[in-house]
Amino acid sequence: MELSLCLGIMGIEKMNRIGLLSYPKSGSNWLSYCIEYLTDIEVVGRDSGKFGIHTVWSKARLPDVPYRKDVVIEKFHCLDVGKSTWENVNYDKLIFILRNYKECVYNFENTFNLLLTEERDVNYVRILKLFDSFPRKKIVVYYEDLMTLPKEELKKICTFLNCDNEFFEEFFCNFHEHKMRSLQLYRGPGGAKSNGELIHHSKDIDTKILQSIDKEFENKYPILFDKYLRRYCE
Repeated sequence: MELSLCLGIMGIEKMNRIGLLSYPKSGSNWLSYCIEYLTDIEVVGRDSGKFGIHTVWSKARLPDVPYRKDVVIEKFHCLDVGKSTWENVNYDKLIFILRNYKECVYNFENTFNLLLTEERDVNYVRILKLFDSFPRKKIVVYYEDLMTLPKEELKKICTFLNCDNEFFEEFFCNFHEHKMRSLQLYRGPGGAKSNGELIHHSKDIDTKILQSIDKEFENKYPILFDKYLRRYCE
């Protein structure tokens, strides 16, 4: 089904649309939970043409509180099949949650070989390039900052979304309970495995291998590496 038709059926076509882009296993589910709770902005799935698929954390705060009618956030890992640019994709803003490539690539693809042997860009880099090329307002949220400095990061995101901090005090008074609830909602096949650890999937990998991956990224993508990824060097 065409994107415009899907959005029209959902009533989204006249809303302000904000994208939430991520590589799989980068923390977008926890971020979606936080956004829905703090802002009452609905987060819907968009991948694989499944527009309007509600997330498992829908109505995280109060089930009887209506979502805002003026804005919606679409969570996705890639554009439509065959698309690699933002042409005819009318997001007003874009949020990108970015995680250490040595964690999420190993987690999702279960191999580092693609990073070292493939001539084509791995999906992680394609998604990063997609964010970098977005022509309107955008913000990058580092997974590691979201987990270690949640209050600062979520305030920054709420400001980006033009939302106040009305529910911050309650949210952070019960922060651990919220994290546990979001994990419980996300459990199951393909669900969360690292439980918020910053280094989990790559912790048993030899340091020399990790350093070689750093060097490979730096050599292949020097501009992107300096702009977004240097913090992950071993």
